Amino acid sequence: MSEVTNAIVVETTVEPPMRTLMVGSCPSLSGASKIRFVVLCPAGSKDVSAISFRISGNSGQGKWNATPVSIAAIERALSKIPPEGTFSAAAFGPIYAGGSSNSPGFLAAILLSVGLIARAPEGMSYVRNTAEAFWEEVKSLVASGLDLQPVAMGSGDAPMASGESGSGDRKVKKSKPTVTTIPATTAES
Repeated sequence: MSEVTNAIVVETTVEPPMRTLMVGSCPSLSGASKIRFVVLCPAGSKDVSAISFRISGNSGQGKWNATPVSIAAIERALSKIPPEGTFSAAAFGPIYAGGSSNSPGFLAAILLSVGLIARAPEGMSYVRNTAEAFWEEVKSLVASGLDLQPVAMGSGDAPMASGESGSGDRKVKKSKPTVTTIPATTAES
């Protein structure tokens, strides 16, 4: 006698372990909240083009998608826009299909803060930017083998740079983004 089952075969993809190169925060595009993010790369990789950005928090009430977004996905999202053309944060919408409507704007805020995009002269749209200083720093961090250890965040706030207050501070200052790189040995202390 044969047995009939209702088994469902689920195909899964195992993502490679990621290491954290940077932990940062920046103002949202509206300036109403602070977005926390991490820059990741596959463990063991020395390929700078393999980095990803992950939204890790928002000081406001808006939800977000915490899935890492690769540079390749960002380039695909912008591929239909002429190199010198302008675009809005909505250009990143296809990256988060079916996710929170805040995520494309939060990603745009992160990319703006690290210099990969810049405000267009019109002010409400963006253009691509080379961000040479960012790429040099990422190149150095990838080559160093740095992997920041996860830090317990208590109220969900990312580590703040000196001079900023912690979880009670919900006012966003119009300032440069905060990016923290801490050697793994220091992060464990």
